[in-house]
Amino acid sequence: MSKKKIIITISCVLLVLSLIASGSVALFGMKIALSHEKTTEAATQATRKPAQQAAATPDKKGIIQPQKLTRVLKASGHGYDDIKNSTQLITVYENDDGYVIECFECSGGEWRSVDIKSSACVGKNGTIDPDEKTEGDYCSPQGLYSLGFAFGTKDNPGTAMEYRSVYDGVYWVDDVESPLYNQWVETGNRNVTWNSAEKMWTYDEYNYGVVVNYNTDPVVKNKGSAIFLHVGSSYTAGCVASDEQTIVAILKWLTPDADPMILIN
Repeated sequence: MSKKKIIITISCVLLVLSLIASGSVALFGMKIALSHEKTTEAATQATRKPAQQAAATPDKKGIIQPQKLTRVLKASGHGYDDIKNSTQLITVYENDDGYVIECFECSGGEWRSVDIKSSACVGKNGTIDPDEKTEGDYCSPQGLYSLGFAFGTKDNPGTAMEYRSVYDGVYWVDDVESPLYNQWVETGNRNVTWNSAEKMWTYDEYNYGVVVNYNTDPVVKNKGSAIFLHVGSSYTAGCVASDEQTIVAILKWLTPDADPMILIN
């Protein structure tokens, strides 16, 4: 082979090797780029995952529960075990704008928010630990309570709860010395044995209401009486109040089979 052919052959070999090397570098670069893209995507998904789950938290059984309800229960010193026998819960809690009333219901162990939420009013002096509550302190008792019968000066709006009509002669006794203290009394079938009682038919706030079973069983002298959820737009003497539309919606929603409860924070 001539010297010229040898030089040409070597040049061709070097060119091929150069092309091969360039392709390998490009391929390696592509692999790095793809790897970086996958890593970035994974990191983005990892960042997004908590945000997608932010609306709910699992309870001890692993069931996803509303974060709002979890926080309200925790703030009051309660947990889901405390409401396991109920499937309807009314919550009353304070936020930056004041007190709020919000309802939740449970199915299959999973709680969800109900479309009943509004501003609320509590006692003039706020809420108080039930151990510290006394008659006439203008404080709403904190805690978790079952609900009793519903009542109103207006006709039953359609609640499945026991509903009692309020008329001239229906009292709620707040005389701490009376044997009928913290009880509903109809003077048509009872003798007057008290010195002080609410004339329930005289209050617009009692257009609609439901009894909160605070200090009802047993009744303890001077621990507070007539604690209701009722109609109202300003502070109360110890009850919880909201606008009439909200109270009617709650009454229509409540059912005794659900063992409904109210949580006051």
